[in-house]
Parts: sequence; C-alpha cells; structure tokens
Amino acid sequence: MRLESLIAELPVLVAAVARRLSIHGLDDAGTATAVAPLREKIALIRDAFLDRHRHPDTSSKHTFVTHYTRLSVVQGILDAAGKDPCNAFLRRYSSSRFNDPTEGTLLLDALRTCATDCFAPDDPRPAYIASFVAPHNRRDEDPSDPIFDNLRYWRYYGDDGAGCSLHVRVPRRRLHRVLYDERCLMQTVADLSSVCRALSGVLDSSLNLPLRHGLRDRLKRPIMELLGILRFLHKAAPYRDENEYRVLYGESDDGDSIRFDVAASDDSVPDIRPYYVDTDLAADKLFVTGAIITIGPSVRHSEDIRAYFEHLLRTADLLGPVVRISEVRYRG
Repeated sequence: MRLESLIAELPVLVAAVARRLSIHGLDDAGTATAVAPLREKIALIRDAFLDRHRHPDTSSKHTFVTHYTRLSVVQGILDAAGKDPCNAFLRRYSSSRFNDPTEGTLLLDALRTCATDCFAPDDPRPAYIASFVAPHNRRDEDPSDPIFDNLRYWRYYGDDGAGCSLHVRVPRRRLHRVLYDERCLMQTVADLSSVCRALSGVLDSSLNLPLRHGLRDRLKRPIMELLGILRFLHKAAPYRDENEYRVLYGESDDGDSIRFDVAASDDSVPDIRPYYVDTDLAADKLFVTGAIITIGPSVRHSEDIRAYFEHLLRTADLLGPVVRISEVRYRG
C-alpha cells in the first residue's frame, strides 16, 4: 500500500482508539490491546517510507555492492573465517565517527522547524551502519572505471589507496539508499509531520494525564524506531557522489548484543568503537561466487598480499571470490 494511503487512514484509526480509551479508560493490558492496531499501522508506514530507499534492482533477492576499508579489516575477517567462523563478519560500526558532521541530524533539524510534536529525541543516539557503494548506472560513466576500483573511493574511504575494496553480495532487502536531494528531505518531513499530527489526536486533553503519558510511551518506541532509521538515510547534497547504500539495523539488535572494539591510543583514553555483528554480513554469505577483493593501488608488496588473502580464502573454504590488484595508478 502506498505511503499516502496509509497516512490518510491514520486519523480515522486514531479517532477510534481515542474514543475507546476515553469511554473505557482501560488498564495497562487494555491500553496495550487498544493501541496494538496503531502500532501495526506505524510498522506499515515505516515499511512504506523505506520503499523510497530500496535498491532499484528487483530482479534478484541479492545484489553486489562495494565496501572500501583497511587491509587489516579484510585480513581479520578472512582469518576469522578459517579459525572462528562464528566471528567472521563485516561489522556495523557506530555512526558517531562518520565524516559528515551533520550525519543523522538533517531530518531531525528539519522536523524541529515544524510546529509538530513528532517524538523527536532530545539526545539522539548513533546508528550502527555498514556502508556500501552501488553502481551509478549513468550513461556518462566510464565502464573501464568499475565501482570496486575507483580512485575517488580509494582516496576517501580506502585508506588513501592503501586499503582494500570488497565487492560482495548483500540481501537487497537490507540495502537502503541514502538520498541527497533537498526535495526528498522535505517530502519526508511533510509526511512525518502528517503522521505525528494524526497521532497527536489520541493524546488530546480528553484523556486523563496518566493515560496520556502511558499512551505516549507505547507510541513513542515505534515512532523512534522509524526516525532512527530515516534520519540516517538523508544526507547533505555535497555528499551526493558517495552514492551510498546502508545496512542499518538487524532484528537481533539490542543493548545486550552490542560489542566493543577496544584499542590502545596515544593518550590515556582507550579507543573504543562499539559495533554490531549481523548475520547477513557473515563472511560465508558475502564472499560467494562473483565476489571481488581488490587490493588498493598504494599497497606495498601487493602480490604478497594477494597470495596471503588467497591462502586465507582456501583455508576458510571460501572458493568463490577473486582477489585482484587495483589497476588505478595512484601513490597515495
């Protein structure tokens, strides 16, 4: 169902829930039952919002995208795949270290300019993201400049050419396209404002204060989950060339499953990077036939690195990927 239709249906459902609550009052269990249809509708609205960010290729359940990273990351994944497969993943790291200072704030800032109570968090938390590049498929693109061996991405995301790129298969349902257009941002703001205005109808003064607070708490979580996803799918126009797709969340994400990478630093404060592992980003699912591991153009002794990665792949019985050396001429 289209997003516009779902939003149009929301006020009627809200009014029905509000009437039931104002007449019957209801205890905690009754309130949960009354609000359940609203939560289900919000989940459908979330999916409709995300449809705007789906990968356009519907011919397959999976698609190949590229992740640029450090050599040590690839070495760690492949080494674990042979020794400890349960820990061989491409990690989803916290967005708090991303290079865009407005990361995750564009949508929230735009919402706050509207006179709409949209449950926006006062202290928004980072998301846990794995970032990928997808082909532009533009007519002016040079086919000899593949997305997995691109100088622009080597310089900015591939350790200035001394890193590695992973052209791997990811489930299409997990890939969400980042939008860089101001018009797309304002359309999302307008639609979210409509959702929040409709939900405010169930929080009006006809309900007693404890019931309003309890109801708001029950509605807040699904709205926060929606905002927590959408706010990381809009970025400023100068980042348009990234053509980024993101894996943002997993069904098993919770506070107990978060992990921490702790490393020594130059000062007394350790370098702590929280992350999640994701079953869809496990090594045996990424490194399949058609996958390409490309060693960066500035890597020293690249032939030795290629031989080592091929050895790790054989040890892990991952025989599908090809290991190649970048054809870009760049010293870094």
